[in-house]
Amino acid sequence: MSRLANYNRKDPNEEFFKMTLLSFKINSKISSKVFEIDSTELYKDCQKSKLPFYKWPRWIENTLMRRILSQKYNNYETRLKLKLMEAK
Repeated sequence: MSRLANYNRKDPNEEFFKMTLLSFKINSKISSKVFEIDSTELYKDCQKSKLPFYKWPRWIENTLMRRILSQKYNNYETRLKLKLMEAK
């Protein structure tokens, strides 16, 4: 049996998505938190939206911006609540 027979080919769409995501992560200046985002989970979310591949870069950018801003807002809101509790 040849080595090629044992080779499990990965989904080319998923590979393209992950490379596009990696490019965004490397070039991102918004937050180091982008590196913590799971690419497989994000790919599944993108697939649910049924977008064509040429719209993925914009979708990735918008989705990551939303997630990071939401996380920053939630952290700010939590710190504010703690300060209010400490002031009582």
